[in-house]
Amino acid sequence: MVSVDPSKRKTGGALLGDRMRMNAIQHPNVFMRSLATRRSHLATSESLLPILRLLKGFIL
Repeated sequence: MVSVDPSKRKTGGALLGDRMRMNAIQHPNVFMRSLATRRSHLATSESLLPILRLLKGFIL
């Protein structure tokens, strides 16, 4: 699972806190990666596309 957590405009910190909410995933077949946007004016992270290309090589 790849999630994108938007950054707050004022502080640049995480807006939704996905890392905190998802730390209870205890299944061995679940991998969760949360990305911060690091750009307050955009909804996705710069690194999202390269990560999706990497994941495309796996049977999911």
